[in-house]
Amino acid sequence: TDEVADAQAAVATARDRAPGTPLALVGWSFGGAVAIRAAEMDDSLVGCAAVAPSVKAKAGVTAGLPPADDLDLGVPLLFVCGGNDNVVSPEDCKTWIDAVPAGRYVEISGANHFFWGRYDRLCSAVGDWLDDLV
Repeated sequence: TDEVADAQAAVATARDRAPGTPLALVGWSFGGAVAIRAAEMDDSLVGCAAVAPSVKAKAGVTAGLPPADDLDLGVPLLFVCGGNDNVVSPEDCKTWIDAVPAGRYVEISGANHFFWGRYDRLCSAVGDWLDDLV
């Protein structure tokens, strides 16, 4: 898709501007699904974090993701979901990432799809995970 090509172009630009710097992709909701699809094509990334990713298709919004077993992810993958998300099902995300060998799932209790009032916990979850990778 065009969005995946955009993500790949962003990675290429980052590589040109900061050669040798470890790179990861992070996306939120629809962008999380895009980041995962782009990460599938680039094993040189240190990882991919998806915040409340759209794993299920929604007409007119997202194609969702194929089953995890159908993707060839060669990088670690993190899902961070809100326990009270009514846009993307935390249960669907947990089920999807459980099939990823290098997958990790973090659920932030009380958080909705936008993580209002939980940004510190969200940033810590993603930032600590990325720190561990590099």
